[in-house]
Amino acid sequence: MRHEFCFVCGKQTEELIDGMCSDCYEKNKKPKKIKLIDYLLCPRCGRIKFRGKWGKKEIGEGFNKVGEGICDDCSREKGGYYEAIIQIRGDHPHKFLRLVERTIQKSKAPRNFFTLKEVKGGYDFRIGNKVVISEIAKESKHMGAEIKRTYKIFARTDGRDVYRTTLLIRSSGIEE
Repeated sequence: MRHEFCFVCGKQTEELIDGMCSDCYEKNKKPKKIKLIDYLLCPRCGRIKFRGKWGKKEIGEGFNKVGEGICDDCSREKGGYYEAIIQIRGDHPHKFLRLVERTIQKSKAPRNFFTLKEVKGGYDFRIGNKVVISEIAKESKHMGAEIKRTYKIFARTDGRDVYRTTLLIRSSGIEE
């Protein structure tokens, strides 16, 4: 059987751990450092930015809040960004007002925000994500409204045209 010497205390032992006997190893072992993961918190919506991306995450042990920052969606909303306009006009605009609000609020799409403005003859919605437009148009048409869509270039990104959609919902002649 081969015996080795502990480089700390000089004790002869059969087994060394990192060059030390078991007693010296226990005395000199350092606790493992937990590497903390840095994140930013959006104070408006509670999302966190982790590894360069904003998302809803549960924060567990090992996370280190390094500050606050406005997420992309909140920044767009605060800055007045919108992708589509929904115009509600006609005899009973409030009937379609509820439909549009309900559809936008139940949508799981990102940038799910809107602003509402009462205008002469109805309402204008400016919405952050145009994915709900098709569903709103379909439901409005089913309820008897006249639907009209128009598209307008409002930006160019990476050489591609970016369009803003306007959806007109006209409820003339519809019974309450």
